[in-house]
Amino acid sequence: MQHKTPNQPVETISLCEDICLVPSCEEHATALFDAIDTNRAFLSRFLPWVDHTQALSDTVSYLQYAIANNAKGNELTYNIFRNNTLIGRIGIHQIDRTNDNASIGYWLVEKEQGNGIITKATEMILKIAFKDLGFQRIEILTATKNKRSSAIPLRLGFVHEGVLRQMEKHGNTYFDLNIFSLLKQEWKKQKRNIMG
Repeated sequence: MQHKTPNQPVETISLCEDICLVPSCEEHATALFDAIDTNRAFLSRFLPWVDHTQALSDTVSYLQYAIANNAKGNELTYNIFRNNTLIGRIGIHQIDRTNDNASIGYWLVEKEQGNGIITKATEMILKIAFKDLGFQRIEILTATKNKRSSAIPLRLGFVHEGVLRQMEKHGNTYFDLNIFSLLKQEWKKQKRNIMG
């Protein structure tokens, strides 16, 4: 059976009245850089790429790369907006069509933490991944010390498979990462249980 592959997404997804997922586009470069730059200390605690985003041109290059990858079916990424303010990103990455699996990554600015935004956004991305794109397995990796980020996959029924020791380099330090996974049949079962 031929599965659909992600292409450049063409529509905005509304999560609630004031939160939406907007497909990656170069026009968001300034808003994205501002979100990163004004949250640099907060984001850089667990995200090594923050230190490599020092100028607007870095964000432009990144978005161009993301858009090209979306078009090739290598990822599917969105900027998260509250009204007209960019507050984070989420997407499907590391797509492996041979084995029908992929990874979800996300981040959110500090002042929007604790409002359930990433949980809602991840639920929507899971629906796209399993229902629309036909993936069999989705994983999420989080720094073991990032308790808030690690709580999200557990809240959504992911299984904690273990710890990848010293998996990610942050400056001169190596972080251990939790690996969580959710299978399509587990996601379907959750949906059935919610529906009653």
